[in-house]
Amino acid sequence: MKERITLPDYIMAVVFVFGSLGLLSYIGGNIQSDVINPVEKAFGDFELTDIVFSYLRERPGVDTNIVLVNIGDLDRAGIAEEIEIINQYKPKVIGIDAFFRKPKDAKADSALSSAFSKVENLVLVSKVNRYNEEKERYDTLELSNPIFAQYAMSGMSNMISEGYDAFKTSRTFSTRENVKDTSEIAFAVKLAGIYNPEAMKKLLARGHETEIINYQGNFDPKVTDQAKSANAKNVFTALDISQIFNEEFNPDIIRGKIVLMGYMGPSWDKITWEDKFYTPLNKTYIGKTNPDMYGVVVHANIISMILKEAYINEMHADIDYWLNILLILINIYIFYWLLINTGIWWDGISMLVTLFQVLILIGIVVYVFNGYNYKFDITYALVALFLIANLLEIYYNIIKPLYRRIRKRYLYLQRLKTSKAL
Repeated sequence: MKERITLPDYIMAVVFVFGSLGLLSYIGGNIQSDVINPVEKAFGDFELTDIVFSYLRERPGVDTNIVLVNIGDLDRAGIAEEIEIINQYKPKVIGIDAFFRKPKDAKADSALSSAFSKVENLVLVSKVNRYNEEKERYDTLELSNPIFAQYAMSGMSNMISEGYDAFKTSRTFSTRENVKDTSEIAFAVKLAGIYNPEAMKKLLARGHETEIINYQGNFDPKVTDQAKSANAKNVFTALDISQIFNEEFNPDIIRGKIVLMGYMGPSWDKITWEDKFYTPLNKTYIGKTNPDMYGVVVHANIISMILKEAYINEMHADIDYWLNILLILINIYIFYWLLINTGIWWDGISMLVTLFQVLILIGIVVYVFNGYNYKFDITYALVALFLIANLLEIYYNIIKPLYRRIRKRYLYLQRLKTSKAL
């Protein structure tokens, strides 16, 4: 005869499982271990949706709205020369992902300032610093020197992966931040807004403090044929320093476009990891070795996403939390029923049910994200799946019998007291 699960018994099992999961989470978060840390570093920054970006997404066509220009290790006079060449072909806006904080060589500074003055729409990066928790704002806004900044608008270039952990994957960006008595719009948002004001309005109307970056692709100068590339996803037109100076490009790729200038290596025949970030496009998403995308290309991806209105929506954190709780509660019941009714088949069946559910749940997360640009996180439920069966065995074979013995002893003593009192 199959054993039934009573409500009190199920509640006790739930309390034990959640208590154990909480304890394990606390231990994992507070104990430093030479064994645990390497595993945590390898898997801690991995998300299921990385599989979509790195393997499943089809390569989009080239985004003709944006042109990347490498400034390499050019001095200010060299950058000024690049701008003079570019500006004669009338781009809609030029954004420069570089700071010019202090005066240097007077001649070079004068040349750069002069080049800036001729650009119709110029955006230079800014940086917010010193977050004031009490006032919920930043107290400092870093800008380029006034001799350069006077000809430009500014846009915040802070990357969310900076500061607390420079090696974490760049997944999101802040659309704007409060600083002093005003707010600073993100660099990429500012550029997109100059090119298409309506697109920027739609982004800000979403009311999200941060947005998930819907990566369109990367840029690999060594790959000229995408069909031969495993994951280059070259979706941006890009020009190296020599191509600008020799004017080896079609002027139409610049005319009326967003020109995004920034560091992309000393030149394209030299590999460097400077100003590079980890992104979900990184093929080695577990135990990452080298960052895969220049900061200026990250900005290009954000701009492209805004102009295409290709946003990723995310489940509200509270709903996400309760979804994980619900999945865990359902699985506690399923595995408890299997434990008390499958006998010698328990080990094999519980393992099969675990693997089946993990594959199904991962498949649902990946399918929804890839097909509908909708993200939800069931990491806690997936981790719990691998532990519930063992925890219930401990509860059923140790905790429950021990509880019954203690309760039986307690009731016996109570009856003994009552009989003596009579």
